[in-house]
Amino acid sequence: QPVVTQASSQKVTVTGFSLYAPNNAPFLASGAVSYKLQGGTNGTAWTDLYSATTAGTNGETITVASGITTTPYQYHRMVFNGNGSGSIAVAQFTITGTGLSGANQ
Repeated sequence: QPVVTQASSQKVTVTGFSLYAPNNAPFLASGAVSYKLQGGTNGTAWTDLYSATTAGTNGETITVASGITTTPYQYHRMVFNGNGSGSIAVAQFTITGTGLSGANQ
């Protein structure tokens, strides 16, 4: 089940994000896994904003600071395309952006 963030009724333009795997595990135990950041206006229809593949190492950190989107969205989620049998482990997921109360968040 994806975790969906909602910035009240305001829209946020994502300018960057960071993903952190646990110190003792990769995001997917069997190795690298593809992922994508998505944005949406209603929580049910999603637009891909960024996609890539993890390295598959313990304690991996992924930081993307530009090239995400110029379109503001109210909802955001990170989707991992696992292998169907292993679980996904995420220690922390942060989003930075503009538009929430007119300031960088």
